Amino acid sequence: KDKVIIVATTNRPQTLDPALLRPGRFDKIFYVPPPDSTARRDIFRIHLAGVPVDGDVDYTLLAERTPGFSGADIASVVDEAKLIALRSQLSNEIEKGFGPIRPSPDTPPPAPGTEVAPQIVGVRMTDLLEAVGKTKSSVTVETLTWAEEFIKTYGTRG
Repeated sequence: KDKVIIVATTNRPQTLDPALLRPGRFDKIFYVPPPDSTARRDIFRIHLAGVPVDGDVDYTLLAERTPGFSGADIASVVDEAKLIALRSQLSNEIEKGFGPIRPSPDTPPPAPGTEVAPQIVGVRMTDLLEAVGKTKSSVTVETLTWAEEFIKTYGTRG
């Protein structure tokens, strides 16, 4: 009457005990490949939702520039782009005289109430492209080849 369904996932099937891979243990074994271009585009949209963005973002170009990237890799790209934007903003603020660096140690800090709050700068497309260049895909050709062979041997039976 009551059926129990167990779903197990792993990114490292090579570490599974071979006894688990014998017929009758898991009825179905599926391979989920890295996201395609359309999925990567959507993953960028998801990870940039709620992030201040300065200008237009070309999600299609980002997807084209990240073949083989996983969802976690794309999250890493967005995090790196946020850091790039922050560093750029801090550098600009320091150049304007805001922040901890003053022309000389004898220069007094601004009088209370005269400080100008820094403007929040959003992530720009250039930040995202720079981040793509700094981020490597965690999915290697060897991993993909191994996964394809694994699924040929153990996949989708029953």
